[in-house]
Amino acid sequence: MEDTREKTRGADELVDIPEIARRLPDLPGVRAIGPARIRMLVNEDPNWPTAVYMRGRTRIWRWVEVRDYFLHRRTRQGERTDLRRPRREASDDRR
Repeated sequence: MEDTREKTRGADELVDIPEIARRLPDLPGVRAIGPARIRMLVNEDPNWPTAVYMRGRTRIWRWVEVRDYFLHRRTRQGERTDLRRPRREASDDRR
């Protein structure tokens, strides 16, 4: 009997942070990151998908939404965003 679960993987699947970390290396062009970094993204990135379930510290997301987030995410590896000045201040210095 053919396993149809693999064909529909992600369609209605729900994932938590450890499961997201396990699945990321399977996505094309996405580097593996650990659960700690995923938690940082959840807490800091306004583009992170909304959880479908939250109770206490447990949060669950739709895999399709998380997958799309990582496939379309713009990374800034090594960029110190905390040192960047707002554009208006930077343009004032050129005068």
